[in-house]
Amino acid sequence: SFLGAKSGISSLLGSDRGSRQETSQTVTGVHNGHKARMHSQASRSRSTLRQSIQTIVFADSFPGAVFFVIASNIVVLGVEADYRARSIQQDIGDALLVLDVIQALYTLIFVVELYLRVWAEGC
Repeated sequence: SFLGAKSGISSLLGSDRGSRQETSQTVTGVHNGHKARMHSQASRSRSTLRQSIQTIVFADSFPGAVFFVIASNIVVLGVEADYRARSIQQDIGDALLVLDVIQALYTLIFVVELYLRVWAEGC
């Protein structure tokens, strides 16, 4: 009898709490309606951007483009090694500085490529 009364009170309290939560959620929903629309638009925008990135990354030509960048980086590394060896015996001016800038650009390209691949996979 006591347990039955306790469960009856709990169910009444539970329904009262539920209605308070629903009211709170309704007010919050109205208040955040604008935010929800903005979030929805941002989500669609991100989704469209991700689809565009996936189209680029999963295209048949993307690995070929990455291969070209890697191959050209190998050539630049060879030129840089030659210039560094020559710089020991003679003054070669600002060539090493230019090659360092080129290497920084290659590094940036490889970081962007990695970022695009990760983003396209959804990680």
